[in-house]
Amino acid sequence: MLRKIKIRPYTENDYQYSHDLHRSNMTTYVEKYWGGWNSDIYRKEVCPEITRVIEYESRKAGFFVLSFESKAHLKNIQISSEFQNMGLGSRALEHCELESKQRGFDSLYLEVFLDNPARLLYERLGYVNYEVTESHFLMKKEFTL
Repeated sequence: MLRKIKIRPYTENDYQYSHDLHRSNMTTYVEKYWGGWNSDIYRKEVCPEITRVIEYESRKAGFFVLSFESKAHLKNIQISSEFQNMGLGSRALEHCELESKQRGFDSLYLEVFLDNPARLLYERLGYVNYEVTESHFLMKKEFTL
């Protein structure tokens, strides 16, 4: 199954897909913690240079945003509900970890809403909480280079 997964650069043609997927997956959390979805904010935060699209059997299945500034930071990862529990999230995280290591980083950081079940995946893959905010667990995974 994993050979059917492709990770490719984001293009402007992916904007509507990423917007709709992010909104579909995250509206409950955004409404709970921040009061509601705002498409204008999403548009301002889109960063094509650091976004990758996950495809499964040539169909868009998700995306992630991985930045390398002062630290390797997985800013966002979304998997379409029809592709969840198929290993795509794990595969995307492995990709992010490998790229982080190749760039010389010894950890990968991410945030997850307090009540988002994705936290269980992150913990299973070795991510640990290092701080808790009003809305998020801040997590990281340290690796040996």
